Amino acid sequence: MHHPQPTLRLPSSAPPEFADLADQWPAFPPVFGPPTFVVFGQHHDPDPILLVDGEAVEGTVTCELGGVFPACDDDLLRVDLAEVPPPGDHTFQLGVPGGLLSNEIMVVTE
Repeated sequence: MHHPQPTLRLPSSAPPEFADLADQWPAFPPVFGPPTFVVFGQHHDPDPILLVDGEAVEGTVTCELGGVFPACDDDLLRVDLAEVPPPGDHTFQLGVPGGLLSNEIMVVTE
C-alpha cells in the first residue's frame, strides 16, 4: 500500500482563525511543559510511531480539531507523550507503520 511522506511543521505564530489555540502552540522550538503539544502535520497514520532523538517512545497522536487520519481538520495534530524527555534539546518525528518517517522538528525540555 502506498503512503505519502508524512510531514510536520510548526507555526511561527497562530493565524487569526486559530487565536483560541495560540496558547497551545509551541514556540520554535517548542518547549514541553506537560508532555502535550500541537503541531501541523499531513499524511499521518492513526497508529503512528513516535520518535524522540530517533528512539521510539510511548504516546498518542490525535486530530486536534476533528477529522480522521490521514486528513485531520486543518492538519492540526495533538501529540501526547507518555513521558517528558530529559531536559535539553531533542528531535521529534512521526513514522507510519510502512516505514516512512516525517521530517524532524526540534523540541526543548526544561
